[in-house]
Amino acid sequence: MNYAEHCTTNGEDCMFVDFMNENMAVYEEATDYPKLRTYLNERLEQYNMQPKLIKMDLVLFKDAITHIAKIYRIINLKRGHAFLVGVGGSGRHSLTRLSAFISTMNVFQLEVTKGFNLKNFREFLKVMYEMAAFRGKDKLKTVFIFSDNDVVHESFLEDI
Repeated sequence: MNYAEHCTTNGEDCMFVDFMNENMAVYEEATDYPKLRTYLNERLEQYNMQPKLIKMDLVLFKDAITHIAKIYRIINLKRGHAFLVGVGGSGRHSLTRLSAFISTMNVFQLEVTKGFNLKNFREFLKVMYEMAAFRGKDKLKTVFIFSDNDVVHESFLEDI
């Protein structure tokens, strides 16, 4: 049986993750979805217990689990970045935040307020870049969530 036949047996896609391993160094096929779902639900509970984080009420169905695995893989690549497309409320931000939490990464997101301008945006980027470059004693990597709602001025996109 070749790889394509193996991955589409019973109409299911193969999913490879490394966060189920103790050393998080080897990607293995996740064949036990209940175990994977249980692991991710435990991580979600841990996320929700963090005092400074907004609690997320997520239902981790198969597509959500698949997206978490993909986002996790992307953000852990060197210079990894993703362009997530979907309707509002589809879980792009939440799944990204959970993936970053599993990866022990800092998450930055703009807080656009009335009068938010290019100067404020550049100051935000400066602070974020300094935090990402310094990484402090924790040596945490950084995830920047930039939404279409955050594009107050077209020049924001030029800076990005």
